[in-house]
Amino acid sequence: MLENGVKETADSIGLTAFDWAAVEGHDSILHFLLQLNPEYSKATDIYGRTALHHASKQGYTKVVRVLLDSGADPSALDALNITPLMAAASCEIPDRALNVIGKVFFYFLVSWHFTRKCICKVLFKKKKEI
Repeated sequence: MLENGVKETADSIGLTAFDWAAVEGHDSILHFLLQLNPEYSKATDIYGRTALHHASKQGYTKVVRVLLDSGADPSALDALNITPLMAAASCEIPDRALNVIGKVFFYFLVSWHFTRKCICKVLFKKKKEI
């Protein structure tokens, strides 16, 4: 339906089919929807939560991996300043929580390192020009 231009709708708190797939742990559905529109991973509900927040809180490791691989931001803050990493820490199943925390933290460190490296290159280049 989405391929044919059917308008996407959200429920009363802003959750779309994409978000519900994350909440329920359907990694294959998320993968399919991300092929249609990679920007889904950046969308938020009315509380500022992304699909990564929802999947992290539920402890769905495969879903978290799909979202992170598609560019979801592991440092995204919701309306209460909660990151997906913090949401993962509130997962009620300890084994799941640890797996998700490990994945989210790894992606956070990689993105932080890459950003720092880019900033250093720009600053070094500017210094050479002076």
